[in-house]
Amino acid sequence: MRDFVYLGSDGCELHATALGHGPGLILLHGGGPDRYSLLPLARRLADGLTVILPDVRGYGRSVCTDPTRHTWAQYAKDVDALLDHLGLYRAALGGTGLGGTITLRAAATRPDRVRAALVISMEDIEDDAAKQAEAAMLEAFAVRVREQGIQAT
Repeated sequence: MRDFVYLGSDGCELHATALGHGPGLILLHGGGPDRYSLLPLARRLADGLTVILPDVRGYGRSVCTDPTRHTWAQYAKDVDALLDHLGLYRAALGGTGLGGTITLRAAATRPDRVRAALVISMEDIEDDAAKQAEAAMLEAFAVRVREQGIQAT
């Protein structure tokens, strides 16, 4: 097992782990946990595959505090950047929750780079404008809480 760092298309430092040997399989975790949440599955698959477990930006060691850089389009570009870093033109993708949605987005935007897609579960697929509106609403609420206390509504 080896940990490594690669850069997203916007220069954000992203972290990942790779294990096994064989064709590439990128497994993307759900929102909340980090890449290690899929380690038990990755270990079972590593006999015949090189399994890559990235921390999605904003999770684990892939710190990205700018909410405007957390878009479905950027997540898909991060998959491209990971493939480029690994020297792979194509790989299979899979994911749970957030990772499942990123898998679908990456497959839709770059089908030439996705050999196969496995979606264990997924989040609602909203467009980037809706995602940004949600982030703005949460930030406005955080400001109210900071200014008015926890009872802010």
